Amino acid sequence: MSCLSRTRRRRSFVRAAVQHANGAVAPDGPVLSCRRGARLICNVSPTRVRTKGGDVMDQAQRMRGFTGWFLRPVYRNSLEVTGTHLPLDEEYWLALRHPAEVELAGIALLAAGDPGFTVRTPAEKNQLWREFRAYVRQAEGFYRGASVLAWKSSPLNYYYSFMNLAKALAIVRGVLPPQPVHEPRQLHHGLSARVIAGNPDEWRLTVRGDDGVFPMLFRTVIGAPIPDNTELEARRLLGYSLPIGWQLQKSGNGALIAWFPCHRIILVQAAECWDVIGVPREAPLDRLPASFSAAYEEIPVDQAKAFAFTTLGLHASVASELRFLQRKTPEVSAAAGECNAAALDRLLEESAPHCTFELLNGTDYEFGLGIPYAAAASTVPINELVASYAVMYFLSSLVRYHPDYMDRIGESAEAWLIESFAKSAPLFLVRYLVAAVLGCTLIIKAN
Repeated sequence: MSCLSRTRRRRSFVRAAVQHANGAVAPDGPVLSCRRGARLICNVSPTRVRTKGGDVMDQAQRMRGFTGWFLRPVYRNSLEVTGTHLPLDEEYWLALRHPAEVELAGIALLAAGDPGFTVRTPAEKNQLWREFRAYVRQAEGFYRGASVLAWKSSPLNYYYSFMNLAKALAIVRGVLPPQPVHEPRQLHHGLSARVIAGNPDEWRLTVRGDDGVFPMLFRTVIGAPIPDNTELEARRLLGYSLPIGWQLQKSGNGALIAWFPCHRIILVQAAECWDVIGVPREAPLDRLPASFSAAYEEIPVDQAKAFAFTTLGLHASVASELRFLQRKTPEVSAAAGECNAAALDRLLEESAPHCTFELLNGTDYEFGLGIPYAAAASTVPINELVASYAVMYFLSSLVRYHPDYMDRIGESAEAWLIESFAKSAPLFLVRYLVAAVLGCTLIIKAN
């Protein structure tokens, strides 16, 4: 259960907004009018304000004026949204079964994911597809086995399910070359786990090499490598798991939360356009790269509340839980009413490199913000997928090699937290891994 307010945004309100008379058009559709003739006085010299969270952001004295707006999610791939009456995980497995069981669909998927696939021989193509199919079949089998086990045992099967999906993803992206049929492919986990006694115990994970499954998954998902011997702490990684945000707060571990759903709106005024992002107030923005605070400034609270209601349909009580930040320097288009939204997407990524990601659990927010993980020697970009994968590996190692310690967790104050993760994180992992394998932003809603 997320700790953030889940007041549902009325998307019909957004879609029903009429296009402004200036005809502003974005690459993916019309700029919707926020309010005909809306004008806010342009911002003047900002001041530096230290927030409750301790970070320092420039404070705009007034919000910049605009005449049109539209929502702009962070999607790395084409968006596909559908609904189902089936359990959500069942629908994701069905979506993956098509390329795994139908050779033509599987070959097309591999060709789309790996530019080098087309030059391979027919025998190599068939071999890679069969290997992909085997990983998907194994993943689904382990997942279904885990779903009937108690939470103290299920992480082992769940981990092997997600490890096989990570291997399938590596095949799709061309990370794994063809392997001779009679030679087994040998891949190690890329992680090691150990418990270091203390108060509390440290649940240490260490990255091993750069050719294991976890480093390959990290590089594919994050877009950057993770250094060998990087040390992570599994308890801290729980803070990136959105489904247990509420449990983290209730158990006194709210400070661990490092993954935040955010809003994003593109505003247009004449030939200028810029983005405004809504970030939960508890997000520690001081842990983002300095390029973020250099690019954005905070909108005054009174103006932010009115803006949130106009664009997102959020009432003041909900809007007050967010900080609204506008880009300091607008993008200038060639003609009035045009907006290069792709350029703003690129600028967002440059402002917070490897910190903004897709959110696949619905359309109430536009992107997820991952606060970099502070390791011993440097910071490491982390998102919900790689963090949850690593925690599941840690728990699986306890089940396999240290079951007595898993029992001790079950008798400790952390039992509720770990049980909540073991039961809720698997759906999120399936959702993200299946979407990554299929190469689309796949959002499936329960009807």
